[in-house]
Amino acid sequence: MAMAGNAALAAGKPQDALGWLDRAVAVQGNGGKTGLAEIQIDRSRALVALARNAEAASALDEVHRLAPEEAEGWLLSATLARRMDDLPRAQRDIEIASKYDPRDPRVALEAGVIAVLSGRDEAARKSWESVVAVDKDGEAGKVAKSYLEQLGPAPTSQVPETTQKPNP
Repeated sequence: MAMAGNAALAAGKPQDALGWLDRAVAVQGNGGKTGLAEIQIDRSRALVALARNAEAASALDEVHRLAPEEAEGWLLSATLARRMDDLPRAQRDIEIASKYDPRDPRVALEAGVIAVLSGRDEAARKSWESVVAVDKDGEAGKVAKSYLEQLGPAPTSQVPETTQKPNP
């Protein structure tokens, strides 16, 4: 059932996917926590596609309960919180995602987006530069490069020249 849900999601049919995934949760019951967490991740994707963000957030909260070290769940939770304009929650969740998967360029990419929206351009720059360093030719690297271009060059701190001598 979960596979049918994934297939429906890939085919752009989130309502069908949700039906399959809900049935998979019911059948899985109290089965393996990891498997149930993966189904909830897919449910959250279907719910976001249906613009049911509050329900998607609840599905991701369930992922955190079932598999607290699942970095992808924290990444998706951070992204959803950002989209819902909850930047403090987004920042908290992306930090947790980074703790569990510090090498995932998607995590650093999202961390940069959250940082720039929070007015922390230099933190964003650092995150995106790290993405380019590890995924230069990959999709995340290309996106990070475009974000860096939009951000513009790093500010330089220049000491203004003075004609007066310092007074010791």
